[in-house]
Amino acid sequence: MTPGEFKQARLTLNQTQNTLADYLKITPRQITRYEQGVSEIPHAIAILLDCLIRKRPPSFPRGKKYRRSS
Repeated sequence: MTPGEFKQARLTLNQTQNTLADYLKITPRQITRYEQGVSEIPHAIAILLDCLIRKRPPSFPRGKKYRRSS
């Protein structure tokens, strides 16, 4: 995900930097860093934003078994 795609995703979700940061449990400054290309956008955050936009839960790759942690 590019910085521009990240910002477009935030705008598509109609969120401010502050509200998205609160939802992702990161600082608003980190949102700014992602949008300016200063920090690399973690793959997990890119997947989450995509899921939020598409309104679907994330899917796991087939063939792998995941155990629930206790």
